[in-house]
Amino acid sequence: MTPGGARRGGPWVREAFFCDAAIEGKDGVFTYVRAVDRIAHHVVRPDAPAVLEPFDHDFVIVVGMVAGDALGRSTVHLALQRPDGALHELGQYEVAWEKPNRGQRVVLRARVRVESEGLHWLVVEIDDFNDGHRRVLTQSPLEITYVRNAPPR
Repeated sequence: MTPGGARRGGPWVREAFFCDAAIEGKDGVFTYVRAVDRIAHHVVRPDAPAVLEPFDHDFVIVVGMVAGDALGRSTVHLALQRPDGALHELGQYEVAWEKPNRGQRVVLRARVRVESEGLHWLVVEIDDFNDGHRRVLTQSPLEITYVRNAPPR
């Protein structure tokens, strides 16, 4: 512990979520529209299948971090973990950690192929500064449900 009781380490996650849009103002401040952690996929037709058919969904993925004691450069990796445990890489981003209170933000517009119902996870990993191995910084849930022959609310 450091003076004042703060834990040493970093980087720290400030936010990690899915949303519909991210708007950056002229002053660099972001506004996020409709943060989501659950999506109901509706199919309303007489021949609606009994199980979910794969579909594409557009997301904005937001991950904000602050350096803490982790100064220097590293790589942040984003992936979507499907309910069966399979990982779908979304991208990797080089980041520079300048000062303990300075952050980095990744805003990713992604079209994701959804292949099954259930709990999916946004997995945020970082290359470890000491040994080069990846470590998980955080995970954020996204539940996909399938509704057939019921009109969307």
